[in-house]
Amino acid sequence: MVIFRIDWQTLYIDSQFRFHRDEFAALVAENELNRPLTVPWWMKYFSLDGQVRQQGGGLYLPVFVEPWRAESGRGIAYLRHPPTSEMIIKIATDDFGRPVRDLGNGWWWVE
Repeated sequence: MVIFRIDWQTLYIDSQFRFHRDEFAALVAENELNRPLTVPWWMKYFSLDGQVRQQGGGLYLPVFVEPWRAESGRGIAYLRHPPTSEMIIKIATDDFGRPVRDLGNGWWWVE
């Protein structure tokens, strides 16, 4: 007997990031040039509220926020520099997270 355990969240995030790598890079380029961000149509379904937030020179896409009182969340952040152990990112109204998984090209999964 073989049992498979699939982490659907990781599979979904990784596949979306790989499939749309060029569009993630375009967001970074717009941010670096201080231009208004053009959010692709599909990202309106990927990001919780269809928005990409500019935070501390980087970008943040909220993917999940606890629905009851928005006290916790998870998402994807673009960081210009590799994160340090002290780095925190605002991920919900009353919550901060840390980059925990490198997605590539400066993008990180934040919890």
